This record gives sequence, C-alpha cells and structure tokens, in this order.
Amino acid sequence: MTKLRLFGFVFIVFSTAFATPESVHAQGLQFFGIGPVNRSMGGAATAAPIEAVGALAYNPATTTDLKNQLSVGAEFVTPLIEVNSSFAGNSGQTKSDSGWLTVPTVGLSWRPTPESPITYGFGLFGIAGYSLNYPSSTTNPILFPQTPTPQTPTAGLGNVFADVSILQIIPSVALKVTDQLSVSAGPTISSARIIATPFAFASPNPTGNGGASYPVGSGTEYTWGMGFQLGVYWKGENDINLGASYKSPQWFLPIDYHGTTATGLPRDYSFQFNYPQIVSLGAGYTGIERWLFATDVRYFDWKNSGVPGDSAQFSPDGTLTGLGWRSTWSVSLGTQYQMTDTMSLRAGYAYSESPITNSTAGYNVQAPLILQQSLNLGTTMQLSKSLAAHLAYYYAPESRVSGPFESPSGPVPGSNVSYRVTAHAISLGLTASF
Repeated sequence: MTKLRLFGFVFIVFSTAFATPESVHAQGLQFFGIGPVNRSMGGAATAAPIEAVGALAYNPATTTDLKNQLSVGAEFVTPLIEVNSSFAGNSGQTKSDSGWLTVPTVGLSWRPTPESPITYGFGLFGIAGYSLNYPSSTTNPILFPQTPTPQTPTAGLGNVFADVSILQIIPSVALKVTDQLSVSAGPTISSARIIATPFAFASPNPTGNGGASYPVGSGTEYTWGMGFQLGVYWKGENDINLGASYKSPQWFLPIDYHGTTATGLPRDYSFQFNYPQIVSLGAGYTGIERWLFATDVRYFDWKNSGVPGDSAQFSPDGTLTGLGWRSTWSVSLGTQYQMTDTMSLRAGYAYSESPITNSTAGYNVQAPLILQQSLNLGTTMQLSKSLAAHLAYYYAPESRVSGPFESPSGPVPGSNVSYRVTAHAISLGLTASF
C-alpha cells in the first residue's frame, strides 16, 4: 500500500467511525489529555512534542519538531457516578446509567519540504464534555418527582439527564524563527451541544395546582463558537525545552431550545455558554538517553467564562443564573522511555483543582465535574517505517463533594446531597508518517 493510500485509508476509517463525539468527565469539562499518546503522558505536551494530536491541542508551535504525520484515535470511556442525598428522614443513593462513551481524535502535521520553516497543522477532537442519567426515585430525595406526592412528600429534581459535548477544530501555522525558537497562531473553531433535563436555566412551568416544574432542555441543535490560539516553543541547548500557549475564550452563539409549557404548548428559551481561556506553561527534558520527561502547568479561567462561573443562585422566578465554578489550576507530569527501536512506554499523572466546591455542590447535581486526579499508562509499537499503533489506559480515582440542597430561598436546612465520581478509559490510535 502506498503512503498516500495508507494516509487516506486511516483518515476515512477513523473519521467515519467516530465523527460524532460523545462525552466524558474530566477536570471541569476539560479532558486530562487528548489522544492516546498525550493521554498516556497525563496531558503534558506544551514543550514535549511526540505526535500531532497532543501538539495541536496544547501548543501547535511544537509541530515544527515533528515529522509529517497523520494521527487518528478513539477513546472509550466509562464514567461511574453516584448521587446520595438526605432530607426530612428520607435518604437514598442512585447510580448514573452513563454507559460507554467514545471520543474521537484526528491530528495532521505537514511541512511542504524538509527545509521549510513553516509547518501546517489541522486538529479535530473532542476537548470536553460529560454524560449523566439518573432515574427518578422514591427513596433518594434529590431525585423525588418535581411535583410532591404522598409517596414523595417533598419536591426533587425528578429524572436528571445531561449530555454535553464540545468538539474543536484547530487549523494552525507554526513558524520556525530560528533553530531554537518556534511560534504559532491560528483560529479555534468549536461546536457544542448541551442537553439538560430538567432545564433549570429557564423559569419553571406553573403546573396549575400551585406547583411548578422545570421544562426539558433537549430540543436544541449544535451551536458554534470561535476563538484563537497562540504558542511559543524554545529548544534549549542543555536538553531542556520550554513552551507556552494561550487559548482565548471560545465565544459561542446562544443555544436555542424548543420546549413546552406544563400543558404541552410551545415555549422557547435560550442559554449562553462560553468556554474559558486557557494558559499553558510547559517544560521537557531529553538529556538522558532514551528518556523524555515533561511537565505542564495549566490555568482554566472558569470564573470569568459566563454561566459556569457566574454566581450560583436562583432568581426570584426560580431560574438558575449560574453554577459558581471557580477558576482552576492543573499540573501534568509525563515520561516516555524508548525501550527498543520499535517500542516505547509512557506513564503520566495529572492533578487538577475541582471547579466545584462543597459550597456549590447543591447547584451542580446535574454537572458533577469534580475529578481531580488522573493515572495513565501507554505504549507505542512501530508496525512499519511509516505506521505506529498506540494504546493507553486511564484511571481517575474517586472524587467527592457534598453540600445542602439549594432553592430560590437559599440552602435547605437539614438537607444534604453528595456525589462521587470515578472513571476508566481505553484509548487506541494510529500514526501514519509520510
């Protein structure tokens, strides 16, 4: 098979099979690493280019250090989520039926000639998201039906369902200014869909018996947003490489929903969501034969991103105005060992602050995005001179958060809701060099 045919075959197979990203829990909405190679490095890539996906996701300036290549992959994830609550003598726990989810990755790095100072890049991957599905309950107070019954004397949220996915397209141009310095720039184009039931960002529907219930938030489509990304990469003479990148906020168009009133009549509402600006700093060290060591420090400005960071409170009519997320820092550590000419091994660890604290737990039952740690292992096998296969395993240890129920009149006395989250994932990928 010629290189051109191999290139086309790999692209068609993976882009067709995984063209629509599903979701997975991570640090806030953001994933711990993107693609099997970068995932196995704990997300460290800002100054440690190994393959195209991680380089494009975190610092496209590093693509000047890569061969011409196309990387494709898919991640299969199972988030394990449980909510516990108690109120007025009632208590219970419920597990989410999230199932197995898939996340696609495609990354292309191309230099017109070996001597060219310019490297072009193109990335397409799921960068963030999550999935959640709690059934309504008669024993778990937070999931009692929204309208009280003799069996469920207090109102809860009822069936809680959420599915959020954000796909990003990154075209980039990187310029090798000197043998040591590279810079990059390019737009970031994002597509997002947010489904949430009950939809608390709209006012409740009066039910006619003095009660009220939130509408569903499923009648929507993908919305689009844009931003930009800048990067710089420095190759030091002492085998220490440094990198930095800046991703602007992703400014999305409003998300419009077609809902209904309590009697089934049409009701439309909208939701404004923006993705935060991200600053990454990284270092890589290659001074020991066959070894690569990398670390990244990353800042996510959730607090100033709009609804996720807006004050967590209800307006007088019952509309939720924000989730109260705080801005967070994360640290990624990764290492690669070239065991043989055809096989490399990798290990990575990442830690992130949770954007959700105990004080805002009651507002985030529908978005328990609290995972703080990531343990990763991976390997690459060189199948031929031009084709390599990647495999990675990811484990997120359990994280917990707990707080009182929240209502338009404030915290509910004597109530408590807590949730715990863990996750497992397997990533597969191929890289074709040409």
